[in-house]
Amino acid sequence: MSAPEALTTKFQMSQQAIDAFGALIGKRAPLLKRKPGTGHHSDPKAAKSIGLRGPVAYSLHYYAHVAHLMTERFGQRWLQDGEIAVSFIKPVCAGDDVVVKIDARPVQRPDQIADGRLGLQVDIFNQLGELVATGSVSLSDDASSS
Repeated sequence: MSAPEALTTKFQMSQQAIDAFGALIGKRAPLLKRKPGTGHHSDPKAAKSIGLRGPVAYSLHYYAHVAHLMTERFGQRWLQDGEIAVSFIKPVCAGDDVVVKIDARPVQRPDQIADGRLGLQVDIFNQLGELVATGSVSLSDDASSS
C-alpha cells in the first residue's frame, strides 16, 4: 500500500470548546464530572495556581482530532482496525491555535507499530510551533481490509 498524503487540521482551542468537551466527558464518565466553572480546565485562577498559563484542554480533546482525521481518510477500516499511541508533552491552553499533522514520515517509535501495519507519525503543535503531543497511528497494511 502506498503512503497516504499528509493529513492536517488546524483549530483554536476555545474555552467554550473545553467546557463543552468537559460536559461530554461528565456525561460519559460520571466519576470525572466536576462542578462547571471549577478546576484547571475552566477556572483561570485555578490553572495559574498550579503553574499553567491558563485553563487547559483535556488531552483527549486534541487526541480526538487525530481520530477524526483518520476516520475521514480511512473510514470503516480505521474504526475497525486503527490504533493510536500519543504522548502528551505540553498542555494546550484556552486560546491556543493547534495544528495536528499526520504523515508518512518515519515513525519516531517504530516499536509501537506491529509488523504488517501501516504506521504514520502524529505531531501536534501550538501557535508557537511547540510540539505539544507526538506519537503514531497505525492500521492494517492490507488494502483488502478497506
